[in-house]
Amino acid sequence: MTERSQRMIATIVILFAFMISNERQFSLEKKMYCPCKKGVLYDHDSRSADQLKKLISVLIKSPTNSHDVQSLILKDFKTNKRLSNCLAAKYKNYQSKSYLQDYEIFEIISACYGEDLIRNESSAVLYLVTFIILTLGFCSVWFFIKKSKVF
Repeated sequence: MTERSQRMIATIVILFAFMISNERQFSLEKKMYCPCKKGVLYDHDSRSADQLKKLISVLIKSPTNSHDVQSLILKDFKTNKRLSNCLAAKYKNYQSKSYLQDYEIFEIISACYGEDLIRNESSAVLYLVTFIILTLGFCSVWFFIKKSKVF
């Protein structure tokens, strides 16, 4: 393998890892409301939303760097001591882990911001509507095919 192909493979791997981390952050942000309760976190642009987005971006890193998390809490959440103390205390429970699962990130955030910040979406309704639409579409196509056959 040439040096150029090795660089290309390394670049592809780095870009793929970057895309995965951005997708995870986007997914987590879609499942939360903004702390001001005026919309979903991923498309909100307030100071509190930016703070929470930064916190999520540090928590999803693999391996999770406890120094980065603690410095972010001290720097970005210094105006709200109650929130910074809560985040530091809750993160301490997961400090020994090198990777945080989504539900663990939700536990840290919901413990400090409130459980109503996490959106509880039921995908059963989506599957039911999709099933009904597909069934009606299949039945209508089958009906028109049967009707158009000439015997």
